[in-house]
Amino acid sequence: MWKDQPFHLEVWIEKDALVGFLSDLGEHLGVRIAPCRGYQSYTNRKRAIQRFEEKRDAEGKEAVVLYCGDLDPSGIDMSRFLENEFSEIARFKRVCLNLDDVETYNLPDGKIKNSDKRTPSYRKQFPLLGDKVYELDALPPGVLKDKVQRAVLAYFDQGIYDKNQRVVRHWRVGFTDYQKKIKGALGEIMT
Repeated sequence: MWKDQPFHLEVWIEKDALVGFLSDLGEHLGVRIAPCRGYQSYTNRKRAIQRFEEKRDAEGKEAVVLYCGDLDPSGIDMSRFLENEFSEIARFKRVCLNLDDVETYNLPDGKIKNSDKRTPSYRKQFPLLGDKVYELDALPPGVLKDKVQRAVLAYFDQGIYDKNQRVVRHWRVGFTDYQKKIKGALGEIMT
């Protein structure tokens, strides 16, 4: 599906539980759906950088990380951290949870943790939220899938895909004709 496409996409999810939920979509779209587990381990970050470099060097693809996380001090800071960490090698786009998701879907809120050292920065960035935080898993499941799918397909060039499908169909027809010739020749030899 992504042959000759200019991008290598991965979808990173803050919540482990949602990775399984989105795995069928990832398989259908041909993209990696991976748990982010907070700030990622050093090893996982190095592996991601290696994957991105391999795609760039071997196929000329630009890496894009689509991120889904909580709208809370840690979730927002993780976005910032990951964007900074990968800025040299990949585009980073926060797909959800965003302020417009909260307003559009009337999501239930939780209470901010004052003990979190990232809370002052969060309050400054989202003054209208006050002490409210929102969990990614509060987003309706169908909405989450739709948002991820639309974000992935925004980087997908249908024209490139259609061209590749024409090549595959042409190859299959030629291969089928070739198989018939071989079977015919073998039939003559066996008789």
